[in-house]
Amino acid sequence: MSTLVTTIDTSVLSNDEDGFIVSYEDEARLLGNNAENQYRTAHGRLLSDQSAQKAYGEPLAKMREFARPTVLGYTPGIGDGPEITASGIVIKNKNSLEIAVPQSFADLLPIADYTARDLLGLYGPEGFEKAAIQLVVQRTVMEPNEAHRKPFAGWHDHMSERKVAAIDLVYAFSDVLPTEFKINGQEKTTAPESLTRFGAEFLHRSPTNKGDSPLQRTWGGLIVIPHDSPNILAINQISKASEDAKTEFRARAAEGLRDFGSRVKPIAPEPLF
Repeated sequence: MSTLVTTIDTSVLSNDEDGFIVSYEDEARLLGNNAENQYRTAHGRLLSDQSAQKAYGEPLAKMREFARPTVLGYTPGIGDGPEITASGIVIKNKNSLEIAVPQSFADLLPIADYTARDLLGLYGPEGFEKAAIQLVVQRTVMEPNEAHRKPFAGWHDHMSERKVAAIDLVYAFSDVLPTEFKINGQEKTTAPESLTRFGAEFLHRSPTNKGDSPLQRTWGGLIVIPHDSPNILAINQISKASEDAKTEFRARAAEGLRDFGSRVKPIAPEPLF
């Protein structure tokens, strides 16, 4: 990540005019709409609030299979750098087949690319194009007995509590103290340095530093917003660049993915529950 600043706050992130663009138009054309049809038929649409509430206590098989908390791969090399306090940024606009990652989050380009490709396979071209993806990253020091993301320290989901726009999926990653989950009274923690996909209906929380010393933690989430919900974070400047600049950003992304693609090590999906 950028080392030109000591803190990446919302102002720095929203004014970052340099970065990377990746297009999935070719992949979408080759895939066709079979994936989306499978998604709709096998898994159903976004659960309603009532459905989400009823899901707790139900056998796990009745929940959306693809939304079970699942480790997709490992992400060594998140990178060290400045403190990150920004609320986040939209990296994929609705009605688009591209992601745009600002230079401030250069090290996260492989994770964003891996997430986009996974989502394209789940949603199919039409659903993928309509959806938005928001990237939220936080890097701060946790004092002993302190939660990293205090507003999310308690058990919560993103469906029954309508504090934010409707969310369908979250792709979460962290370097230490990964996200904790709770289903039917059973608590589990995903693996360190992993990329974990989970549905918005699952209870989860930000971990607490239970050690005796301060601990720096980097956490990130790529949040999938369905087409019928508004974007809740700022649109980044990369997606509004000139066509000449976008051409340069696409070439830079292709080079970056060749150089840093190993930062995401895919595995056979491993459900936590």
